Amino acid sequence: MNDREKAYKLAHEFIPVFACIECHLAANLDMTAHNGSHPIINRNEVEGEGGYFTVHPASWDNDDQLVAKSLKQHCADPNFAYLEGHFHRAVTNLNVPHMIHLKYLYIDNDVVNLIMPRYSANLKSFLEKNLKDMNADKAIEISRDIEAENILIDEQKHVYLADYGTCQHGTENHTIVGSVPFPPDINALMNRDHLQTYLGSAVDVYLLGGLMFVCAPNENYIPASDANPEQVQRLDRHKVPESYCQLILRCLHKDWKKRSTAKEIVDELDSIAMKLCMICQEKPRFLRCFPCQHKTMCEECYAKLLQQNNEVSCIICRQAVTAVQDDNNSNTFFITDERR
Repeated sequence: MNDREKAYKLAHEFIPVFACIECHLAANLDMTAHNGSHPIINRNEVEGEGGYFTVHPASWDNDDQLVAKSLKQHCADPNFAYLEGHFHRAVTNLNVPHMIHLKYLYIDNDVVNLIMPRYSANLKSFLEKNLKDMNADKAIEISRDIEAENILIDEQKHVYLADYGTCQHGTENHTIVGSVPFPPDINALMNRDHLQTYLGSAVDVYLLGGLMFVCAPNENYIPASDANPEQVQRLDRHKVPESYCQLILRCLHKDWKKRSTAKEIVDELDSIAMKLCMICQEKPRFLRCFPCQHKTMCEECYAKLLQQNNEVSCIICRQAVTAVQDDNNSNTFFITDERR
């Protein structure tokens, strides 16, 4: 254990130095590719900001659809920007789909600028304008520091993750970098005199729960910081499946040991997607048909069919529907005790 801690301390001491060398070499190569020209960064206009970085519109030669992510001046440790550049370069080299790729590095007077593509909107601004038109399928389709401002959207409505969050990790965590709301387990650690390690995957799940809440169809945009059981219970079950709401609650559980795992979340979202209205494939199934007791469609599609034909037949068994009933049970088939 002593050798392991010694190796960790040595790596922790020299990693920022290696990251600094890496970023300077990469920045020189990028400037060489632009024949020695410098990018133009409009620092008077701020397109976004977090606790440590600001994002400004930028251009470099003929490419004017760029942004520059720059470290704020109040951050005392300049190595932080070099580490951020290293992380962005590593993710870009992995070529992971729907991750924002770093295009260039530019260092001017020891100010590190991460030059990335510019996107038309982020998820927060998109939801503020379009939340009333959101459907359950869009919410289901939708890294440390997961938040609506860090998810960008292009003109084709494709989403991209722009910020991966940063933490120092090892035998102890001395620095936690992210955006509020912090999960309860992080808040508890921050209130102690001595910070211990925390389970990063459980933190990711909590933040994903907040993002799922933000994406859920609603009358108004509510930030993830306000996500709580009371707000989740207020979501309209005609638009948001009960199983989706229960999944949010499990992700937001105060006890990290009781939160869903990543695999459980994926499996549950796949299952919910399969149980959307069999007609429009957008809204949750909400009406159970009688006498067959199959649950296949949403209220809107049932109303349209009834208006068009004056009668509705079950999609599965083709039996005439004589009545319908609101039902939060997600099962397509429902068999009562007397029918077993």
